[in-house]
Amino acid sequence: MARYDTGGEGMTFSMIHLEVSKRPLVFWARQSKFSLADRDYLIHAAMRFSFGSKAPQPFEVFDNGGKTLKVLGYADCPGAELVEEMGLAAEPMLHEVIPPNAVRSKDMPSSWPEGKSFGFRVRFCPISRRSGEGDKIVERDAFLAACERTPDDHVDREMVYAEWLAERFKAFDGAQILDMRMKSFRLKEFCRKDKGRSLRKLTRPETIFDGVLIVTNSSTFSLMLREGVGRHKAFGFGAILLRTEGC
Repeated sequence: MARYDTGGEGMTFSMIHLEVSKRPLVFWARQSKFSLADRDYLIHAAMRFSFGSKAPQPFEVFDNGGKTLKVLGYADCPGAELVEEMGLAAEPMLHEVIPPNAVRSKDMPSSWPEGKSFGFRVRFCPISRRSGEGDKIVERDAFLAACERTPDDHVDREMVYAEWLAERFKAFDGAQILDMRMKSFRLKEFCRKDKGRSLRKLTRPETIFDGVLIVTNSSTFSLMLREGVGRHKAFGFGAILLRTEGC
């Protein structure tokens, strides 16, 4: 069984692959009075109602235009345990939203070869945080924050986001980025619950970077994959997905 070291007890570390059926998802959302405006929030909610605290996080959602959505993410248990959890408490409709036979997983390595290179992809939310009025935490697009710091200079969005990502990699100290490029960017409207549990709308930057990394520390690299990078990791951001270099 694959494990990663967090400084305490070892824990199962799995990559999870789910298929989410679109039509049942919409039906369940309407029955449950969830807004259809934020797909990632719906996926988050469906997984939490299905798997509880074992739900994959971080994760990313892929839509190829078919009848299902693909979800790839990381969890502290294998897929069989997610299916077992779903069988205990999830309502029947959720078994159509996330069919148990469409839950797959693999054990992630217990150790990583240091010096090994991988291609990677990560969808992340590059924001800076600061204290506002009344010590309220204010989130800003990292690009806009950089523009405010240097109002007389030209600021390149891709460079700002690349530096933001490199800083997160450096904080884990598990891998070094050899090459990266921004594949897409947009401002995305989110649905999130505030402290009063009411839904509110937020607009945040969403970007996808593609690149090549080299593993520098096996244990902290595992931790970085498991934790993900940045904010909103429960809603489809921050999952570092690996591939064989050159693919």
